[in-house]
Amino acid sequence: MDAINFEKKQLAAQWKASLVGVSKRDDALKAAEGALRDQAETRRAVESETEGYKKNIREAEAENEQMSAILRKVEKEAEALTKDFEKCRTRKEVRLVPIRYVRPRSRLARRSLRRAGVLFFRAL
Repeated sequence: MDAINFEKKQLAAQWKASLVGVSKRDDALKAAEGALRDQAETRRAVESETEGYKKNIREAEAENEQMSAILRKVEKEAEALTKDFEKCRTRKEVRLVPIRYVRPRSRLARRSLRRAGVLFFRAL
């Protein structure tokens, strides 16, 4: 009977040791599952943040394309205005050339007429 009681005590001790081991493994499993959940949540947060950045990038690219188109348009308009300005300047210079020669000659002609005694009136 002593042998049976001894074996019973020994089996009960082994059972308790097994329960303690199972409990430790269960705690380790719960900790691992918690860490896994935390990692999954972190991954989802990173993916969400990445999607937000991608959306911002797409919006910035679209805005950049619009601004580039506006810039090209303004540059073309500036180029056209510069050409128009140069045409106007050229026309002005062409029109001023005869005046540069006419004014001095006109003054000479008036002086000559005054010397000759011819009277004339200036147009108002």
